[in-house]
Amino acid sequence: MAQIKIMYWKEIPIQIQAEDDCTVKSKLLDEKFPQKAADAISMIDGSSGTDDYLNGWQWGEYKKVDKDIDMALNCEVDKFNKYIPKRILFPYKTTS
Repeated sequence: MAQIKIMYWKEIPIQIQAEDDCTVKSKLLDEKFPQKAADAISMIDGSSGTDDYLNGWQWGEYKKVDKDIDMALNCEVDKFNKYIPKRILFPYKTTS
């Protein structure tokens, strides 16, 4: 049995970490959305290059999963990569 937790910048998921009794593994989410969204938002809200930017990083709580560490990590990463909400993908998209 493994447990997983998610690293966020503000509300944007960036990385998944899984661990079991012996091992800790991490994977970044697909670069197409999280880091680019974090960078874009930090430029808009003025936190880029400041302590506010650094303070935006946080880990979520651990969640136990009934899977081995590799399956837990890959399933969670795949879930976020496939189903990331459009409001995170395009947080400042305007309509005409």
